[in-house]
Amino acid sequence: MFPVARSLVSSGTCIFAKLSAASLSTRLDPIRYEIFQLHDMKPVYHALNRMDVSANNSKLALSVSCSALQGIGKTQEVCESLIRQGFNVTPHIASSLVIDLRHTVRLANWMNSNNIQEVMVIGGDFGAPHHYPSAISFMADLLDQQCGITKLSFAGYPQELPAHCTNASDMISIMLDKQTLCQQYGVEGDVVNQICLDSKKIIDWIRKLREHGFIL
Repeated sequence: MFPVARSLVSSGTCIFAKLSAASLSTRLDPIRYEIFQLHDMKPVYHALNRMDVSANNSKLALSVSCSALQGIGKTQEVCESLIRQGFNVTPHIASSLVIDLRHTVRLANWMNSNNIQEVMVIGGDFGAPHHYPSAISFMADLLDQQCGITKLSFAGYPQELPAHCTNASDMISIMLDKQTLCQQYGVEGDVVNQICLDSKKIIDWIRKLREHGFIL
């Protein structure tokens, strides 16, 4: 993937657009593409439309990032556009940007109405949170609203701890609490590691979680 990423950055074009659907599925499965929000999303949509996936858009997994500058509403807007094109979309929701419980209810209704099956919840280091002090407090309220999702993803930190954690023990405790929450509501839990290029750190981190009973 690193040569691909370097080529993409240096050329400024989406070289994935040159690959066929069969090539994508065999070489990159189960890779998920993360869509970052831009002020003008037309180049992104154009690159996706050039990819030879035709009627199989639903097999191409996309996630949509959450921007402090543009807000959750922009994430929803981008997701809706991609869903209309037939893509399988996972929105990222930053709990710190959720205004209050009524906002959570509206998000749950939106997920149901758009048949969203998976959500990625992050805390979001975007300054003081509006209502939820942590990702897990928002996760609990969201699941309580019967939002219709079957899979809930959350962040893992094998290298650097988030700002609200003072030590590794705190992080392990939080991960176990999130696992318990997913089990209580009968949804599949999934951990998405934040960027870490040190394989030893990742392996050691996973081993430590397993030793404490983390099974996701």
